[in-house]
Amino acid sequence: MGFDTTGSKAVSRPRDQYNYALQALGGPALSGLSRSDLQNPPARAAKARAGLPVTSARWLRDTGGVQRDDFYRLISRDEMARAGKRVERRLSPNASERVIRIALVFGLATEALGAQDRGAMFMRRPHMLLHDRRPVDQLDTETGARTVATILMRLMHGIPP
Repeated sequence: MGFDTTGSKAVSRPRDQYNYALQALGGPALSGLSRSDLQNPPARAAKARAGLPVTSARWLRDTGGVQRDDFYRLISRDEMARAGKRVERRLSPNASERVIRIALVFGLATEALGAQDRGAMFMRRPHMLLHDRRPVDQLDTETGARTVATILMRLMHGIPP
């Protein structure tokens, strides 16, 4: 599915990593992000530099499939509190980048496994390709997130471990 390129009518968008990630961040109105921002690394970096609204990070924490303890290990309570006290109520660029990274990987897990609850479960269970570490614990670095994404892509395409 996608948009009809003949221009005759619009059809529904596919549920993919970027749509799931955008949903996990509270949608375009809450996050200030669009699907194309998430797909485009320079646009994504620019939005992270500007800082995500703290309300978008709270939405991810409360409804995005990330358990609170895991969220606060990746984005500290102090960072969230500082952002909430700023006049513009935005996260720092580094915290914004981590929030986007979490949402994208959870979005990919949801796409790969077909449901948000299954994606969340995958992220919380130790995985043999991560030396029995949990995928969510790898999201503190870009390298760790790419490793988890590679595992998910292999799963989606039926490539054995």
